[in-house]
Amino acid sequence: MGYFEFHAIDADQSQDFTAKEISRAAVAQYVCGWWQSAMDQVNTGGAAPAYVIMRTRVRAERLLIGQEPAYRGELFAQAMAQPRRQAAQRFLAVTQMLADAFPTPERSR
Repeated sequence: MGYFEFHAIDADQSQDFTAKEISRAAVAQYVCGWWQSAMDQVNTGGAAPAYVIMRTRVRAERLLIGQEPAYRGELFAQAMAQPRRQAAQRFLAVTQMLADAFPTPERSR
């Protein structure tokens, strides 16, 4: 069982966390994941940060556009799909000014 599953059980049993708090934490974790992915690419690949962020934006857009329907999978997986979408949207919103200033990298990556 993962971190959020344990806290979801606590929230379900009215202990420690509310479902709203778990949702906020999940969104924050996924947003952090987008930024961590970009940082890892810069640190290991030596690519220009702006280019890496633009490439990461393409991945975030693909997640929003090409995501499987929510009716598939376990209930918890379905519930976590919404924070993943919110995190991708937040990453895209925060990096929009950069996207306006730079050309979009190839969509094939």
